[in-house]
Amino acid sequence: MVGGIIFVLVGMRALGLLFLVVCSLGAVTLFLGDAHRNKTKSLVNEQLSDFYESEMQKAFGPRMKSGNMNVNREKSSSEK
Repeated sequence: MVGGIIFVLVGMRALGLLFLVVCSLGAVTLFLGDAHRNKTKSLVNEQLSDFYESEMQKAFGPRMKSGNMNVNREKSSSEK
């Protein structure tokens, strides 16, 4: 009877350890897969950036320089 109780306790610890190992491996796999997916997405966007830029120019014309456009400037007294 004592042997049976010890077997159950050791078996439960072994199952708990197995569960912990499987969950840990799953979490690591999920993390690495997500990191790989983000790296792939970034690489594709980098490779296609010239294509994206040319398509935007076809659709909307050349890119305007926004540094000279002050949309928040105050109106002068003559413009009011």
